[in-house]
Amino acid sequence: MLQPVPQTNPEDVLSELIQFGVIHSVDYANAAAIVTIGDVQTPQIPWLERAGWIKSFVPPHAGEQVLVLVPNGDMMGAVIIGGLFSNINPAPAQNQTLTIKSDDGLNIQYDPQTGALAINSPGPIQITAPTIEVAGDLNVDGTITTTTDFIINGKSLLGHKHIGVQTGAGISGLMQ
Repeated sequence: MLQPVPQTNPEDVLSELIQFGVIHSVDYANAAAIVTIGDVQTPQIPWLERAGWIKSFVPPHAGEQVLVLVPNGDMMGAVIIGGLFSNINPAPAQNQTLTIKSDDGLNIQYDPQTGALAINSPGPIQITAPTIEVAGDLNVDGTITTTTDFIINGKSLLGHKHIGVQTGAGISGLMQ
């Protein structure tokens, strides 16, 4: 464990206050990680997150290079204050595009110049809300499935009737 540095030499104090390290392991349930700093492994220490009314949970990953704040050189009060890009984990974009990317294929990008938002997910995307409104054209390349009804201009796909049609082999006209 790192020991507190006497506060007589400001350079020594600063060198112990902020440390570079690499995530060794992550305890997701406790939102803490063990970090390797040089030859030393820290105890579990938390990483910095939003933890008020808005909460976030973006855990670090084993092998990620991080910056650790060690107040008074005491690891028991340490906190991981962020990850750093490296040769092993390079930046996911080389321009002003806001990007969230994961190793399993998730890729969310927002281009502030065009206003375009792109979401690519390796698995299903689930949205739960009382109502979802789309203002603009909706282009679907695939199947739309519903468990209830499909309404087009107020007409029910399940409950609509065609007038002037007799049962049999005839083909009806457009919805009325």
